[in-house]
Amino acid sequence: MSPIKFFSVLSVIASDLAMMFISFRLAHWLRLRSEGRQTLLTVSAPDDYSQLTFIFAATVVIAFAMNRLYIPRRGFSRVDLLYSVMLGTSIGFFIALAVTALLYRSLELPRLMIVYWWLCAMALTWFGRVILDFAIRFLRARGFDSARVIIVGGAEPARIISSKIEHAPELGYRVVGFLASPGVGQSNDLPVLGTVQDMVRIIRDQRATELIVAEPALSHQEVLEIVTNCARERINIKVFPDILQIMSTEVTTSDLSGLPMLQVRDIGLRGWNLALKRAMDLMVSGAILVLTSPLMLILALLVKLTSGQGPVFYAQERVGLDGKPSS
Repeated sequence: MSPIKFFSVLSVIASDLAMMFISFRLAHWLRLRSEGRQTLLTVSAPDDYSQLTFIFAATVVIAFAMNRLYIPRRGFSRVDLLYSVMLGTSIGFFIALAVTALLYRSLELPRLMIVYWWLCAMALTWFGRVILDFAIRFLRARGFDSARVIIVGGAEPARIISSKIEHAPELGYRVVGFLASPGVGQSNDLPVLGTVQDMVRIIRDQRATELIVAEPALSHQEVLEIVTNCARERINIKVFPDILQIMSTEVTTSDLSGLPMLQVRDIGLRGWNLALKRAMDLMVSGAILVLTSPLMLILALLVKLTSGQGPVFYAQERVGLDGKPSS
């Protein structure tokens, strides 16, 4: 991960945490304003809720991470971002309410203040991310964190995409060349790096990080082959949607200066992102194992008592990566 990407991820996490604490203070103030001075006798001071606030903020950040909201993306629609923030915030609040109900029975948040906090958290978190997005776009327009792009195709869609990239420097894209398809005409004004058959070699030689498929003449099978051949490369793949009728799952949308794009492969879960996801997987799975261990021990004992000499655990051989068997 480049330094600017690492800094942007840390900035987004810091912004989310800051907005959660600010939104709590705002919710506390709104609660007092909405019901008058009599609430001063029933509502504690904001500092008395510091531990609850930390639990809520940490849970929302974890929910955002599980929803892949800390993976740097270019051209992510702000409307889609608002939807993702609303979903992640709601999930985080729901889990945090369950946790605090078990741990802090003596100090409960007023219900109206929770509603205010939830609404303010969604709005302020989204607003903070939009401000950071403006800053990142400003830096990318000046050459920071540029992404090297290869476009597959030489027809009109490829030229449109190239023109859009040229007129949208804030996205940080830099077109290094085009890949021609067999039997498809290529314009002389486009720098052709080779054909689709040489795609993997060209991606490595050009150190490309984005591949945009914009060739209507490609069949469904050829598009699938492109995605499959890039499976081991550190490259994101986007497909111009008018040739995408077969990708019905694992597709995310993005925006390229007004042009809709469908992303069929995202390589964000590498390095620091992969380590963060792995750490959260271990924490969540470890907590679940601890909570369910008594039940699992009882079930294991029942299996052993009712199955005679058979094993408690059943291991089935399966075909894993590269066709290698695993159990």
